[in-house]
Amino acid sequence: MNELLKKVRENPLNKKLLSFLKIDFSNNWLHFRNWKLSRSGFDEGGVALFDEFGVNIPIECKYSLDIHNVLIIPNTGEIFAFHTGRYSLFLKCDFEFFGLTNSDKYRKGFTFDSIRDITELGENWAFMDNFSETESETLYRTYEVLKNTKC
Repeated sequence: MNELLKKVRENPLNKKLLSFLKIDFSNNWLHFRNWKLSRSGFDEGGVALFDEFGVNIPIECKYSLDIHNVLIIPNTGEIFAFHTGRYSLFLKCDFEFFGLTNSDKYRKGFTFDSIRDITELGENWAFMDNFSETESETLYRTYEVLKNTKC
């Protein structure tokens, strides 16, 4: 198993998300590739997450995992944003930094793929649509906060 994928799997902060995404680590053919090698113009959500909103985030953080796209902190394996379906985007948010009161209103909504509620992922997660004017800034702030965390 790839060393980074092992970190992703073993990081307890990813447990709920990996279950939500239904990642089957027993599958010997599990797709895990860096976006540089797996980029596809047909993957609207991946292009938006990685090339538009995550343009300032290093390529070393951008991966396709199974049928999803994830942003990962390489030294810990923590996933801090993901795309699933055709165009459903979610991120961990530093609510305090942006002067926002953290509440479930950021974890409930409606995506193109009919995802309505991600409260099961925990209080750090939010629909990216809630930041429609500041997706890139919010996403980059999350990266900046987490990039120096230790395993």
